[in-house]
Amino acid sequence: QIDDNIFLRETIIQDNSSKHGVIMFIDFSSSMQQRLFGTVQQAINLAMFAKEAMIPFEVYGFTWTHSKKADKQFKTRSEDMINPTDRSANPLFKIFDDQTDTKNFRKTANDLLFFSKWVNSHRHDVKIHDFLHSTPLDATLVLAKYIGEDFKSRNGIEKLQMVFLTDGYSDDMSNLPTSYKPAGEKYHKPTNLHIT
Repeated sequence: QIDDNIFLRETIIQDNSSKHGVIMFIDFSSSMQQRLFGTVQQAINLAMFAKEAMIPFEVYGFTWTHSKKADKQFKTRSEDMINPTDRSANPLFKIFDDQTDTKNFRKTANDLLFFSKWVNSHRHDVKIHDFLHSTPLDATLVLAKYIGEDFKSRNGIEKLQMVFLTDGYSDDMSNLPTSYKPAGEKYHKPTNLHIT
């Protein structure tokens, strides 16, 4: 006897005892240029699932910027959680969240896919640092704590999943060095600092 239904069936029992939430952080540094398209696809798929399942979510990008125009934009932020004396120290930008309407969600998703595919296919003939910059992963981890606490409070979240879509390398924070460059060495080396 042949059964046409070849897909695994799984019964999911809804957990009514707690409310779940998801926050994603996407690395927009230049080292992600060959990985960005697939990473953006993953983030959009997860966001679409969360939206359909009515799970509160937020998606952020992170990178340092070196352009004067973007520096001015970052300096206008009302609060900086890393170093209050340096208004350009916030590397995060929100892409979309569960409150984004369907039309804007689709437009943003399409723009992200187009940009990430373009970056991937033109990585040898454009100055990639004009679009993707360095990697403030350490700073993002510090900021994530405050963003997560605020997100949980606003949405009544009990179980929050934070997802970091990155290739893992990080710059130092201005007030918390996490790497050093020994005399005579070409590259910086990591220290034994761990952020928990």
